[in-house]
Amino acid sequence: MLSSKRLDIVRRSKLLLPASALVRTPLHHLRGNADALIVDLRDALDTRPLMEEVASRLRAVAGLGVDLFVCIPYDGLSRALDRLGGVRLDGIALSARSPSAVQEADRVLSAYDVPGTPPLQIDLFLDTPGALLNLYETATASARVVSLTVDETALAHALGITPSADIDQFFYPRGLALLVARLADVQAHGLAFVPPHADGSPPSLEERAVVARKMGLTGALCSTPEEAVILNRAFTPPVEEVQWCRKALWVLEDALRHGLGSATLDGKEMVDIAMLKHIRTLLARESAICRKDAQKAWALGE
Repeated sequence: MLSSKRLDIVRRSKLLLPASALVRTPLHHLRGNADALIVDLRDALDTRPLMEEVASRLRAVAGLGVDLFVCIPYDGLSRALDRLGGVRLDGIALSARSPSAVQEADRVLSAYDVPGTPPLQIDLFLDTPGALLNLYETATASARVVSLTVDETALAHALGITPSADIDQFFYPRGLALLVARLADVQAHGLAFVPPHADGSPPSLEERAVVARKMGLTGALCSTPEEAVILNRAFTPPVEEVQWCRKALWVLEDALRHGLGSATLDGKEMVDIAMLKHIRTLLARESAICRKDAQKAWALGE
């Protein structure tokens, strides 16, 4: 059975905004673009008027097809959720360096779960070297964990390095996130490394996201609503690929019914049973994306 956490949750674009930026962003820019909105409250917890503005803004966005998350250290979790005044969140973005930190966050979140609605989720941020240690144990410390997010900007700052366009400085964190995500049956989010073009120009956000999708990453962070639109497009399987998978699935299932392990597609291309899992996974993912886009369109009255 395909995992719902790995395939059904659709967060191709996660718009990460500081609290101060959130309250300055026009509401129509927060609606309909990003799949998820993450508000960084780490510098806002002690400013009550700002927290009240954040709560008001989140209430105005809730129910419009955008998943709502807040980013806070686990030791400030209760205080933040109390000050948000009952805003219905989908979860929290958490930088946790140990399984015990995730378990403590799980314990706190259980007091804020609303009966009859899905439990609050945890998106683990890989934003410090410490977050990479014991990652599998941390990722599996709570059933609330649904994704692992590589935050290259924060990692570069934590490591004291200047981001480079010429070498893949985050090969290890990205690969580790992909590996652990598969073992834990959750999603991995982040961008791929793409070298500069032959003329020296840097790759576009869309190019990096397309390669990331092919690697198995299912979404990434962004800092503007415009970038969210690009990520939504790049992390969606192309129509041609979906159509090919549908045809391949039909001929393979027909072959299996006749006791065969392979079949010919369009009379020229061989497909076999080893490809079946990939095909079904891609089609399940495409169906989830269609549901997400339909939800967002309905919420906006489109």
